[in-house]
Amino acid sequence: LRNPPQSELQVPSPDNLLSIELYLGLSTASQEAYSNVQKAIRRRHPENPVMSYNQVKREVAKLSGVAPIMNHMCPNSCIAYTGPFSDLESCPYCNEPRYDPIVLQISNKRVARQEFYTIPIGPQLQALRRSKQGAQGIRYRTRHTQEILEKAQRNHNQVDCWDDILSGQDYLDAVRQGNIGTNDMVLMLSVDGAKLYTLK
Repeated sequence: LRNPPQSELQVPSPDNLLSIELYLGLSTASQEAYSNVQKAIRRRHPENPVMSYNQVKREVAKLSGVAPIMNHMCPNSCIAYTGPFSDLESCPYCNEPRYDPIVLQISNKRVARQEFYTIPIGPQLQALRRSKQGAQGIRYRTRHTQEILEKAQRNHNQVDCWDDILSGQDYLDAVRQGNIGTNDMVLMLSVDGAKLYTLK
C-alpha cells in the first residue's frame, strides 16, 4: 500500500485480453460456465489460446494488484477463523468442525467446510489510478464538491440542490474544516441494521 505501482496499466495481448473480458463478462456466473465457454472457443479457434479460469484469475490479480484474501469460517456463519479463532479446530459457539471430517479421515487433508473472501479496499483504490479513465473518474468528488461550495456561497451558504451524497451537510462541513482534502478519497459504508445517526 505504501509503494503502489506508478506506471499506467498496460493493455495485455489480444489473446489475454479475450480471456480477461470473458472472465469479467462472466463474473456473476459460475467457474464451470467460464470453463465451458473457454473450451468452446478453444474447439472453434485452437490457434487462439484462452486461459483457464485459474490462469485468468491470477492474471487479473497481477494486472490490477487486487487479490482476495481467503479465510475459513464456521459452516453456520458463527465465526471466521481469524484473530483469536485462527487456530481453532471447531466453532466455539456451535461446535461444528472447521474441516470436512470425511476428507480428513480418508486423505488426512484439512479441507475447510466453509470459506469467505475479503477483497481489501486499498488495492482497489490504487487500481483506480492506473488508467487515465479511472484517474479522471475519481476526480469527480473534488470537481463536484467545488461546484456545490461555489453555488452555496452565492446562495447564502445554502445548498439548493441535493443531487448527490456530496450535498450532505456533514460531508460539506468536513471539507470546509479541512478534514477532507482535495486529493483525499472518501469511502461510504453501508451496513444492514446499523444506525449511523441519532435522531434529535
